Amino acid sequence: MAQAFKAVVMGRVGAAVVAGVLSMASAHADGWMPDAAFAEAGSTRRGTDVLGLGLKWQWDWQALRWGGRFSAAGEVSAGRWAADAVSGRQVQGQLALGPPFRFTPGEGGSAWFVEGGIGLSLHRRAYEADDIRMSTRWNFYDVLAVGRRFGEADEL
Repeated sequence: MAQAFKAVVMGRVGAAVVAGVLSMASAHADGWMPDAAFAEAGSTRRGTDVLGLGLKWQWDWQALRWGGRFSAAGEVSAGRWAADAVSGRQVQGQLALGPPFRFTPGEGGSAWFVEGGIGLSLHRRAYEADDIRMSTRWNFYDVLAVGRRFGEADEL
């Protein structure tokens, strides 16, 4: 009974967090249409493989500092994690919400950028790999990335 109650409460908290971040992002964007979509992939030394897709809503805030442009966005992503655990290969889903901040050199004219931020992450179940096990399905979601825009109008 306690587990069922906990699952219902966690589900409602998760829905409230998703609604809050999406409404915050849409308040800064032009409606609900995302400004960008992205794909991400990675692997760790411990053999965890991650694949994900996400949507981004650009905020109006920008600042020119240190020879580049700082900007911010709200993003939501869904991912698939696969890891070797004590109980065998574990595959699960992840929902992540975060406000990444971006620095683009050359007063914002460079195709290259650095992006980072901390948000919330919800896994389908507590993550485990080898000798590591997270104590909860809720975790912080930290991102640090170097990226490049492609195309004449930076459409990719």
